[in-house]
Amino acid sequence: MSGSDTGVDRAELRAAARDMLDDLSGSEQVRARLAEPATDPLWSHLVEVGWTGIDVPEDSGGAGADFGDLAVVLVEGGRHLAPGTLFASAVLAGGALQANPSPASGRWLPALAEGTARGTAALADATGRVDAAGITARAEGSGWVLDGTSALVPSAEGADILILRARTPDDELLVAVPGDTAGLTITPAPMLDLTRSFADVTVTGLAVGPEAVLASGAEGAAAVAALLDRAAVAIAADSLGIADVVLSGTVEYVGQREQFDRPVGSFQAVKHRCTDMLVATETARLIVEEAADQPGDPISASRAKSYATDAAASVAAEAVQLHGGIGVTWEQDSHLYLKRATLNQALYGDPRSHRRRLADLTLTPAAVH
Repeated sequence: MSGSDTGVDRAELRAAARDMLDDLSGSEQVRARLAEPATDPLWSHLVEVGWTGIDVPEDSGGAGADFGDLAVVLVEGGRHLAPGTLFASAVLAGGALQANPSPASGRWLPALAEGTARGTAALADATGRVDAAGITARAEGSGWVLDGTSALVPSAEGADILILRARTPDDELLVAVPGDTAGLTITPAPMLDLTRSFADVTVTGLAVGPEAVLASGAEGAAAVAALLDRAAVAIAADSLGIADVVLSGTVEYVGQREQFDRPVGSFQAVKHRCTDMLVATETARLIVEEAADQPGDPISASRAKSYATDAAASVAAEAVQLHGGIGVTWEQDSHLYLKRATLNQALYGDPRSHRRRLADLTLTPAAVH
Protein backbone atom coordinates (compact mmCIF):
# COMPACT_ATOMS: atom_id res chain seq x y z
CA MET A 1 0.00 0.00 0.00
CA SER A 2 2.31 2.75 -1.25
CA GLY A 3 -0.32 5.28 -2.22
CA SER A 4 -4.03 5.83 -2.79
CA ASP A 5 -6.41 7.52 -5.18
CA THR A 6 -6.84 10.29 -2.62
CA GLY A 7 -3.19 11.31 -2.94
CA VAL A 8 -2.16 10.07 0.49
CA ASP A 9 1.48 8.92 0.61
CA ARG A 10 1.06 5.72 2.58
CA ALA A 11 4.77 5.34 3.23
CA GLU A 12 4.73 8.70 5.00
CA LEU A 13 1.49 7.82 6.79
CA ARG A 14 2.98 4.52 7.97
CA ALA A 15 6.15 6.23 9.19
CA ALA A 16 4.17 8.89 11.03
CA ALA A 17 1.92 6.32 12.69
CA ARG A 18 4.88 4.17 13.70
CA ASP A 19 6.81 7.11 15.12
CA MET A 20 3.83 8.29 17.16
CA LEU A 21 3.01 4.83 18.47
CA ASP A 22 6.66 4.10 19.25
CA ASP A 23 6.48 7.04 21.64
CA LEU A 24 2.98 6.45 23.02
CA SER A 25 2.40 2.70 22.84
CA GLY A 26 5.69 1.01 23.54
CA SER A 27 5.96 -2.02 25.82
CA GLU A 28 6.12 0.06 28.98
CA GLN A 29 3.03 2.12 28.10
CA VAL A 30 1.09 -0.97 27.01
CA ARG A 31 1.76 -2.68 30.32
CA ALA A 32 0.73 0.45 32.21
CA ARG A 33 -2.64 0.32 30.40
CA LEU A 34 -3.31 -3.28 31.37
CA ALA A 35 -4.56 -2.17 34.78
CA GLU A 36 -7.21 0.02 33.12
CA PRO A 37 -8.10 -1.57 29.77
CA ALA A 38 -11.17 0.60 29.25
CA THR A 39 -9.05 3.76 29.01
CA ASP A 40 -7.40 4.95 25.80
CA PRO A 41 -4.68 7.57 26.35
CA LEU A 42 -3.95 7.53 22.62
CA TRP A 43 -7.33 8.95 21.66
CA SER A 44 -6.46 12.65 22.03
CA HIS A 45 -3.39 12.15 19.85
CA LEU A 46 -5.41 10.34 17.17
CA VAL A 47 -7.86 13.24 17.19
CA GLU A 48 -5.06 15.77 16.89
CA VAL A 49 -3.63 14.18 13.74
CA GLY A 50 -7.08 13.60 12.21
CA TRP A 51 -7.02 9.81 12.06
CA THR A 52 -10.40 9.46 13.79
CA GLY A 53 -12.00 10.53 10.51
CA ILE A 54 -9.32 9.53 8.05
CA ASP A 55 -11.68 7.87 5.56
CA VAL A 56 -14.70 10.11 6.23
CA PRO A 57 -15.60 12.54 3.41
CA GLU A 58 -14.47 16.12 3.94
CA ASP A 59 -18.04 17.44 3.83
CA SER A 60 -18.74 15.28 6.90
CA GLY A 61 -15.75 16.59 8.82
CA GLY A 62 -13.24 13.93 7.82
CA ALA A 63 -9.92 13.86 5.99
CA GLY A 64 -11.39 12.51 2.75
CA ALA A 65 -8.95 9.61 2.44
CA ASP A 66 -10.01 5.99 1.87
CA PHE A 67 -10.25 2.74 3.79
CA GLY A 68 -6.86 1.60 2.55
CA ASP A 69 -5.32 4.63 4.27
CA LEU A 70 -7.13 3.80 7.50
CA ALA A 71 -5.84 0.22 7.20
CA VAL A 72 -2.25 1.52 7.23
CA VAL A 73 -2.88 3.01 10.68
CA LEU A 74 -4.63 -0.16 11.85
CA VAL A 75 -1.61 -2.27 10.91
CA GLU A 76 0.56 -0.05 13.07
CA GLY A 77 -2.01 -0.35 15.85
CA GLY A 78 -1.54 -4.11 15.77
CA ARG A 79 2.24 -3.74 15.85
CA HIS A 80 1.97 -1.59 18.97
CA LEU A 81 -0.87 -3.42 20.76
CA ALA A 82 -2.91 -0.21 20.64
CA PRO A 83 -6.32 -0.03 22.36
CA GLY A 84 -9.27 -0.79 20.11
CA THR A 85 -11.02 2.58 20.28
CA LEU A 86 -10.02 3.66 16.77
CA PHE A 87 -11.25 0.35 15.40
CA ALA A 88 -14.55 0.59 17.28
CA SER A 89 -15.22 4.23 16.43
CA ALA A 90 -13.75 4.73 12.95
CA VAL A 91 -14.16 1.25 11.49
CA LEU A 92 -17.42 0.10 13.06
CA ALA A 93 -19.53 3.12 14.02
CA GLY A 94 -18.04 5.41 11.38
CA GLY A 95 -18.37 2.77 8.70
CA ALA A 96 -22.02 2.12 9.51
CA LEU A 97 -22.88 5.82 9.44
CA GLN A 98 -20.96 6.51 6.22
CA ALA A 99 -22.55 3.67 4.31
CA ASN A 100 -26.11 4.44 5.39
CA PRO A 101 -27.04 8.14 5.01
CA SER A 102 -29.81 9.02 7.45
CA PRO A 103 -30.74 11.59 10.09
CA ALA A 104 -28.64 9.58 12.55
CA SER A 105 -25.57 9.63 10.32
CA GLY A 106 -25.98 13.35 9.71
CA ARG A 107 -26.04 13.89 13.45
CA TRP A 108 -23.23 11.57 14.52
CA LEU A 109 -20.74 11.13 11.67
CA PRO A 110 -19.12 14.60 11.91
CA ALA A 111 -18.71 14.17 15.67
CA LEU A 112 -17.02 10.79 15.20
CA ALA A 113 -14.78 12.15 12.45
CA GLU A 114 -13.71 15.11 14.55
CA GLY A 115 -13.17 12.93 17.61
CA THR A 116 -15.63 14.81 19.81
CA ALA A 117 -17.62 11.58 20.11
CA ARG A 118 -16.67 7.92 20.14
CA GLY A 119 -18.74 5.01 18.92
CA THR A 120 -18.86 1.26 18.52
CA ALA A 121 -21.12 -1.44 17.09
CA ALA A 122 -22.74 -4.55 18.59
CA LEU A 123 -22.71 -7.07 15.74
CA ALA A 124 -22.28 -10.48 17.37
CA ASP A 125 -24.89 -12.56 19.14
CA ALA A 126 -24.69 -13.56 22.80
CA THR A 127 -22.16 -16.29 21.97
CA GLY A 128 -20.00 -14.11 19.73
CA ARG A 129 -21.26 -15.52 16.43
CA VAL A 130 -22.01 -13.06 13.64
CA ASP A 131 -24.10 -15.22 11.34
CA ALA A 132 -27.22 -14.48 13.41
CA ALA A 133 -28.12 -11.41 15.44
CA GLY A 134 -28.39 -12.01 19.17
CA ILE A 135 -30.50 -8.92 19.66
CA THR A 136 -34.07 -9.43 18.44
CA ALA A 137 -36.45 -6.66 17.49
CA ARG A 138 -40.20 -6.58 17.31
CA ALA A 139 -42.37 -4.08 15.51
CA GLU A 140 -44.48 -1.77 17.58
CA GLY A 141 -46.38 0.98 15.81
CA SER A 142 -44.13 3.03 13.56
CA GLY A 143 -41.01 2.26 15.62
CA TRP A 144 -39.15 -0.71 17.03
CA VAL A 145 -38.56 -2.19 20.46
CA LEU A 146 -35.28 -4.07 20.94
CA ASP A 147 -34.54 -6.83 23.43
CA GLY A 148 -31.48 -9.08 23.65
CA THR A 149 -27.74 -9.31 24.24
CA SER A 150 -24.69 -8.88 22.05
CA ALA A 151 -21.20 -10.07 23.02
CA LEU A 152 -17.65 -9.05 22.10
CA VAL A 153 -18.51 -5.37 21.66
CA PRO A 154 -15.21 -3.44 21.51
CA SER A 155 -14.62 -0.22 23.49
CA ALA A 156 -18.27 -0.06 24.54
CA GLU A 157 -17.66 1.56 27.93
CA GLY A 158 -17.91 5.31 27.52
CA ALA A 159 -19.05 5.14 23.89
CA ASP A 160 -21.25 8.08 22.91
CA ILE A 161 -23.06 6.16 20.18
CA LEU A 162 -23.78 2.49 19.66
CA ILE A 163 -24.74 0.82 16.41
CA LEU A 164 -27.11 -2.04 17.16
CA ARG A 165 -27.99 -4.95 14.91
CA ALA A 166 -31.35 -6.66 15.24
CA ARG A 167 -33.46 -9.25 13.49
CA THR A 168 -36.94 -8.37 12.37
CA PRO A 169 -39.80 -10.45 10.96
CA ASP A 170 -38.78 -9.26 7.49
CA ASP A 171 -34.96 -9.28 7.66
CA GLU A 172 -32.47 -7.20 9.64
CA LEU A 173 -32.29 -3.79 11.24
CA LEU A 174 -29.34 -1.47 11.89
CA VAL A 175 -29.91 1.43 14.29
CA ALA A 176 -27.81 4.12 15.98
CA VAL A 177 -28.57 5.08 19.58
CA PRO A 178 -26.79 7.26 22.16
CA GLY A 179 -24.68 5.36 24.66
CA ASP A 180 -26.71 6.64 27.60
CA THR A 181 -30.06 5.49 26.21
CA ALA A 182 -32.45 4.06 28.80
CA GLY A 183 -32.75 0.31 28.48
CA LEU A 184 -29.11 -0.09 27.43
CA THR A 185 -26.76 -1.97 29.76
CA ILE A 186 -23.02 -2.33 29.17
CA THR A 187 -21.21 -5.03 31.16
CA PRO A 188 -17.39 -5.30 30.89
CA ALA A 189 -16.32 -8.75 29.67
CA PRO A 190 -12.70 -9.69 30.44
CA MET A 191 -11.00 -11.45 27.55
CA LEU A 192 -7.85 -13.45 26.89
CA ASP A 193 -6.50 -10.39 25.12
CA LEU A 194 -5.50 -7.89 27.80
CA THR A 195 -4.67 -5.02 25.44
CA ARG A 196 -8.24 -4.13 24.41
CA SER A 197 -11.56 -3.81 26.21
CA PHE A 198 -14.76 -5.63 25.33
CA ALA A 199 -18.24 -5.72 26.83
CA ASP A 200 -21.60 -7.42 26.61
CA VAL A 201 -24.36 -5.04 25.52
CA THR A 202 -27.90 -5.84 26.66
CA VAL A 203 -30.99 -3.98 25.53
CA THR A 204 -34.27 -4.30 27.40
CA GLY A 205 -37.38 -2.70 25.97
CA LEU A 206 -35.28 -0.18 24.07
CA ALA A 207 -37.61 1.82 21.83
CA VAL A 208 -36.18 3.41 18.69
CA GLY A 209 -37.94 5.65 16.23
CA PRO A 210 -37.43 6.12 12.49
CA GLU A 211 -34.78 8.80 13.12
CA ALA A 212 -32.46 6.15 14.63
CA VAL A 213 -32.77 3.65 11.77
CA LEU A 214 -29.80 3.37 9.43
CA ALA A 215 -31.18 0.52 7.32
CA SER A 216 -33.95 -2.07 7.54
CA GLY A 217 -35.34 -5.04 5.66
CA ALA A 218 -33.21 -6.34 2.79
CA GLU A 219 -31.20 -3.11 2.90
CA GLY A 220 -30.57 -3.76 6.57
CA ALA A 221 -29.21 -7.23 5.86
CA ALA A 222 -26.93 -5.82 3.15
CA ALA A 223 -25.75 -3.05 5.49
CA VAL A 224 -24.88 -5.56 8.22
CA ALA A 225 -22.99 -7.77 5.76
CA ALA A 226 -20.98 -4.82 4.44
CA LEU A 227 -20.12 -3.67 7.96
CA LEU A 228 -18.99 -7.16 8.95
CA ASP A 229 -16.72 -7.28 5.89
CA ARG A 230 -15.22 -3.91 6.83
CA ALA A 231 -14.62 -5.17 10.37
CA ALA A 232 -13.07 -8.39 9.06
CA VAL A 233 -10.53 -6.55 6.91
CA ALA A 234 -9.69 -4.18 9.75
CA ILE A 235 -9.02 -7.11 12.09
CA ALA A 236 -6.90 -8.70 9.36
CA ALA A 237 -4.87 -5.47 9.20
CA ASP A 238 -4.37 -5.56 12.96
CA SER A 239 -3.23 -9.18 12.66
CA LEU A 240 -0.76 -8.27 9.92
CA GLY A 241 0.80 -5.73 12.27
CA ILE A 242 1.13 -8.41 14.94
CA ALA A 243 2.81 -10.88 12.58
CA ASP A 244 5.15 -8.22 11.21
CA VAL A 245 6.50 -6.99 14.54
CA VAL A 246 6.68 -10.45 16.10
CA LEU A 247 8.66 -11.73 13.12
CA SER A 248 11.21 -8.92 13.25
CA GLY A 249 11.58 -9.23 17.03
CA THR A 250 12.10 -12.98 16.81
CA VAL A 251 14.71 -12.75 14.05
CA GLU A 252 16.59 -10.18 16.11
CA TYR A 253 16.43 -12.36 19.22
CA VAL A 254 17.66 -15.60 17.60
CA GLY A 255 20.51 -13.63 16.06
CA GLN A 256 21.66 -12.58 19.53
CA ARG A 257 20.90 -15.61 21.71
CA GLU A 258 23.76 -18.11 21.73
CA GLN A 259 23.89 -21.84 22.31
CA PHE A 260 26.99 -23.98 21.92
CA ASP A 261 28.92 -20.75 21.25
CA ARG A 262 26.79 -19.99 18.18
CA PRO A 263 23.74 -17.77 17.60
CA VAL A 264 20.70 -20.04 17.61
CA GLY A 265 19.62 -18.29 14.43
CA SER A 266 22.46 -20.06 12.62
CA PHE A 267 20.87 -23.47 13.23
CA GLN A 268 19.13 -24.88 10.17
CA ALA A 269 15.94 -25.80 12.03
CA VAL A 270 15.58 -22.25 13.39
CA LYS A 271 16.24 -20.77 9.94
CA HIS A 272 13.46 -22.91 8.49
CA ARG A 273 11.00 -21.83 11.17
CA CYS A 274 11.83 -18.16 10.69
CA THR A 275 11.48 -18.58 6.94
CA ASP A 276 8.00 -20.05 7.41
CA MET A 277 7.11 -17.07 9.61
CA LEU A 278 8.37 -14.69 6.91
CA VAL A 279 6.39 -16.40 4.14
CA ALA A 280 3.21 -16.33 6.22
CA THR A 281 3.66 -12.65 7.09
CA GLU A 282 4.45 -11.48 3.55
CA THR A 283 1.58 -13.50 2.10
CA ALA A 284 -0.74 -11.93 4.67
CA ARG A 285 0.56 -8.50 3.69
CA LEU A 286 -0.35 -8.99 0.04
CA ILE A 287 -3.80 -10.36 0.85
CA VAL A 288 -4.62 -7.64 3.40
CA GLU A 289 -3.45 -4.82 1.14
CA GLU A 290 -5.61 -6.16 -1.69
CA ALA A 291 -8.66 -6.37 0.56
CA ALA A 292 -8.11 -2.90 2.04
CA ASP A 293 -8.00 -1.41 -1.44
CA GLN A 294 -11.18 -3.25 -2.49
CA PRO A 295 -13.71 -2.31 0.21
CA GLY A 296 -17.05 -3.93 -0.37
CA ASP A 297 -15.61 -7.07 -1.98
CA PRO A 298 -16.74 -10.02 0.17
CA ILE A 299 -14.29 -12.45 -1.43
CA SER A 300 -11.20 -10.37 -0.63
CA ALA A 301 -12.57 -9.62 2.85
CA SER A 302 -13.05 -13.29 3.75
CA ARG A 303 -9.71 -14.23 2.21
CA ALA A 304 -7.91 -11.58 4.28
CA LYS A 305 -9.70 -12.44 7.52
CA SER A 306 -9.19 -16.18 7.20
CA TYR A 307 -5.54 -16.05 6.15
CA ALA A 308 -4.13 -13.10 8.09
CA THR A 309 -5.61 -14.00 11.46
CA ASP A 310 -4.41 -17.61 11.18
CA ALA A 311 -0.99 -16.41 10.04
CA ALA A 312 -0.63 -13.99 12.94
CA ALA A 313 -1.60 -16.61 15.52
CA SER A 314 0.84 -19.10 14.00
CA VAL A 315 3.70 -16.57 13.82
CA ALA A 316 3.06 -15.41 17.38
CA ALA A 317 3.02 -19.00 18.66
CA GLU A 318 6.32 -19.70 16.90
CA ALA A 319 7.77 -16.55 18.44
CA VAL A 320 6.96 -17.81 21.93
CA GLN A 321 8.74 -21.09 21.15
CA LEU A 322 11.79 -19.50 19.55
CA HIS A 323 12.29 -17.18 22.50
CA GLY A 324 12.85 -20.26 24.65
CA GLY A 325 12.05 -20.16 28.36
CA ILE A 326 11.79 -16.37 28.44
CA GLY A 327 9.04 -16.54 25.84
CA VAL A 328 6.53 -17.86 28.37
CA THR A 329 7.29 -15.31 31.07
CA TRP A 330 5.07 -12.36 31.93
CA GLU A 331 7.93 -9.91 31.36
CA GLN A 332 8.34 -10.84 27.69
CA ASP A 333 5.77 -9.36 25.28
CA SER A 334 5.28 -12.43 23.06
CA HIS A 335 2.31 -13.66 25.08
CA LEU A 336 0.50 -10.32 24.67
CA TYR A 337 0.77 -10.58 20.89
CA LEU A 338 -0.25 -14.25 20.92
CA LYS A 339 -3.36 -13.53 22.99
CA ARG A 340 -4.39 -10.63 20.77
CA ALA A 341 -3.80 -12.68 17.62
CA THR A 342 -5.82 -15.57 19.04
CA LEU A 343 -8.80 -13.35 19.81
CA ASN A 344 -8.54 -11.79 16.34
CA GLN A 345 -9.18 -15.24 14.89
CA ALA A 346 -12.54 -15.39 16.66
CA LEU A 347 -13.76 -11.85 15.98
CA TYR A 348 -16.25 -11.23 13.14
CA GLY A 349 -16.25 -14.79 11.89
CA ASP A 350 -13.53 -17.35 12.55
CA PRO A 351 -11.20 -18.51 9.73
CA ARG A 352 -13.20 -21.69 9.14
CA SER A 353 -16.45 -19.81 8.64
CA HIS A 354 -14.76 -17.37 6.25
CA ARG A 355 -13.24 -20.22 4.25
CA ARG A 356 -16.67 -21.81 4.04
CA ARG A 357 -18.02 -18.49 2.81
CA LEU A 358 -15.23 -18.27 0.22
CA ALA A 359 -16.22 -21.67 -1.08
CA ASP A 360 -19.85 -20.59 -1.33
CA LEU A 361 -18.88 -17.40 -3.16
CA THR A 362 -16.37 -18.87 -5.58
CA LEU A 363 -17.34 -22.47 -6.21
CA THR A 364 -20.28 -23.27 -8.44
CA PRO A 365 -21.59 -26.75 -9.31
CA ALA A 366 -20.01 -26.34 -12.74
CA ALA A 367 -16.65 -25.41 -11.21
CA VAL A 368 -16.74 -28.36 -8.83
CA HIS A 369 -17.40 -30.83 -11.61
